[in-house]
Amino acid sequence: MVLSSYTQPKVVLPETPLSSNPEHKKLVLETLDDIYNFHFAEADIQIEKIKHKLPGHPIYYMMKAMNLDWQWEPMVDDKLKQKQIIAYLNKTLAGCDSILNKKKKNDLEVMFINFTAHGFLARVNSILGNYMDAVDHSMSAYNSVKKGFALKEKFYDFYFSTGMYNYYREKYPELHPIIKPFAAMLSDGDPELGIKQLRFAYAHSMFSKIESANYLINIFYKYESNPAEAFGIAEEVNRKYPDNLFFVVKHVEGIMYTGKNKNEALRLCTQLINSNVLYYQMCGYFFKAQKLYTEGKVEEAFALDYKAFKMSEKLVNLKDNLPAYIHLLLGKIYEKKNLKKEAANHFKIAANKAEYPTTKKEAQQYLKKY
Repeated sequence: MVLSSYTQPKVVLPETPLSSNPEHKKLVLETLDDIYNFHFAEADIQIEKIKHKLPGHPIYYMMKAMNLDWQWEPMVDDKLKQKQIIAYLNKTLAGCDSILNKKKKNDLEVMFINFTAHGFLARVNSILGNYMDAVDHSMSAYNSVKKGFALKEKFYDFYFSTGMYNYYREKYPELHPIIKPFAAMLSDGDPELGIKQLRFAYAHSMFSKIESANYLINIFYKYESNPAEAFGIAEEVNRKYPDNLFFVVKHVEGIMYTGKNKNEALRLCTQLINSNVLYYQMCGYFFKAQKLYTEGKVEEAFALDYKAFKMSEKLVNLKDNLPAYIHLLLGKIYEKKNLKKEAANHFKIAANKAEYPTTKKEAQQYLKKY
């Protein structure tokens, strides 16, 4: 679906694809670097340069949507940003249609942008509970993905879309049975191949390196229960983008799981606590509490984890594993204090809130004692 009130400006088609034009490629990649490093104001300046260089090209609206999305998630409580993201993505689709309808040959980059916009809208609508719209965009994304299966060697970013499909087609319905009837209408995937394709996209794609890394981190933490793999990628992207607080969270999460580079944990927690975003502050207090708990400083850990818990109560729309972590730690602390009723209550909440199967399983194991 596109905005019917939106009038598409005259499109100036690039003489060469973005990836083959050194000036355009450099500008887009620099813009992505600013977005991923949370330099949002600088990214906006770069995005306006894209608009000047390529008027009417959908890459402009896609960059606008991405820049806002990294500010909107994971709290998703800013209604204005939500509306702006959806509007920019609809304009992206309108721009893609305009170019693809005018060109005799497929524009691989615009085809990929089209897939990305539909996938993006599917995710946003799913977060908002607009499941029918999410399904509609998922089907449109699926049609784009199918075209991309045969185009991977011509444009490596299609390894990202193909890898995403192969993995999540099989794994997502396992954790979300409600969509199994919808998934049954789609071609089979291959999770192992999907991971290999996402790794290839992370290493070799033009525009989707960091998105590939982001999804690999999620896959290894949430689905594969392989925190060592997640940590390696999270640490790498966090070093590349040290101001990206989301990657800081994933980096510290890996330290918590693996015990590697513990000396860095305190610095990263402080960076999160000193941010002006409630979610990241909450993460910082929790991870610092977890560190103190493992050091045997139970009372200090309790004070910080309880503070994180009170923060989490304000994040009612949050879809994240952190609240489960927070309740799991509170349960452990109350258990040490021999406050069994309180411990059982927090273990129960942790099990209900857990996004990761490993966290749910751990909470349920503790609950068996009560």
